[in-house]
Amino acid sequence: GTLELLDSLGDEARGTPEVIRLEARALRSRGDAEAARDFLAQHLEGHPVFRHGVPPKGWSHCAIALAEAELRLGNLKNSRDWLDRVQGREDASVQAARAAAMTRLCLEEANFAEAVEHGATALRLHPIRKHVGAYTEALLAIGDVDLAWETHVSAFHEARSRLVKGGQSKKPMQSMMGQILNDYRLFKNPNRLSLWTDFDRPG
Repeated sequence: GTLELLDSLGDEARGTPEVIRLEARALRSRGDAEAARDFLAQHLEGHPVFRHGVPPKGWSHCAIALAEAELRLGNLKNSRDWLDRVQGREDASVQAARAAAMTRLCLEEANFAEAVEHGATALRLHPIRKHVGAYTEALLAIGDVDLAWETHVSAFHEARSRLVKGGQSKKPMQSMMGQILNDYRLFKNPNRLSLWTDFDRPG
C-alpha cells in the first residue's frame, strides 16, 4: 500500500513536505484521523521553517493540512493557529487552500458570513471541486440556496466540458452535492415539478 511504499523511501525524501502530506493522507484514508494529525504535528511543531516569518510554499501546505486535521478532530483553536501561520503567503495555491480551510473552520464556529467570504476567495483563486463544495456549504448556511445551486451547476459544467469534448452534462444532480442542493430547492419551492424525478413526482 501507500504507507509501505513511503516507508521504503530514504530519510531525506521522507522529510520533505510533499511526502509528509502524502503519508498523513494515507493515514487518514485508513480512517485514522488522529494518527494523521499526530504525524503532521510531529513533523511541523518546532520545525525551523515556522520560527521566523511565513514558511515556504510546501511547508505552508503542510500547515494547512495540519489545520484541517485539527478541525476534523474538533480542535478549532489549534486549527486557526496553524492557518494564521500561513496567512501572509502570497502563492495563489496556498491562499486558496487556506481560504477553503477557513471556510470550513468558520462554518464550525457558526461564523457564516465570514465563511462565505473565504469560500468565494477559495473558488476565485482555484475553482476545484473541494473549493466549490466549501463555498456552496457556506451559501447554504446563510440560506442562499439559489446561488449555491448556480455555483454548483456552473462548476459541474466547466469540469465536465474539460473532460468531454464540446459536451456539457445535463445531470449536475447526479453528484452528492447536486442531490443535496436539489433537495433544498424542492423544500424551498415544492411547485418546481420539473425538478422531481419520475419516481418522486406527485400524482
